[in-house]
Amino acid sequence: QSRSGLLKNLAYKCGAILIAGFSIGNAQVPVNELHWDFSPPIFIGKNQIRSLPYRALEDILSLQNSVVVMRDRDGLYSASESELHVRGGRDYENGFYLNGISVVDPITGIYTANFSTRALNSIEFYSGGFPAKYGNANSSIINMSTVTGGDKISGFAEVSSDREIGSDFGKNHYLAGIEGAFTKSKNLTFFGLVERT
Repeated sequence: QSRSGLLKNLAYKCGAILIAGFSIGNAQVPVNELHWDFSPPIFIGKNQIRSLPYRALEDILSLQNSVVVMRDRDGLYSASESELHVRGGRDYENGFYLNGISVVDPITGIYTANFSTRALNSIEFYSGGFPAKYGNANSSIINMSTVTGGDKISGFAEVSSDREIGSDFGKNHYLAGIEGAFTKSKNLTFFGLVERT
């Protein structure tokens, strides 16, 4: 018998290989289905992001299991000097995506984007197995989407400072934003944000 007749009924499905059975000579050998399932991502929505007392993405993710954030020696909250370690991986082994586009340095693999978490609509956090469409990562995938605007025009402002207590430790934060729709049909929306720290 030719080699092409050894394997029959091999079908590939998205995320799994299904083998219905194969034959060796005249004998039929049944094989059960094999599935490689991905654990679903942890979803963090806009309301959760805005209700948390954190401003840095690393702080929001540090609330999840198996995540460690390392700061510089002084423990300051500088996003450029913090490291995100997931499941024991290095900080350059994480994949960061913003609206489907990778936002890591292609040479070092380190997350280099700096934007306000108030501009995020959602965060999908894969800490285990993740789909093949996300490449160049071993530890985790952080897939973020930005706010696209709302049905009604609304705004918000936030001010926090330590100057009122008589000392200035540099913890001054100013934030203002506006969102809404340009037309009554609400098919053209806008979102704007200004932040100063």
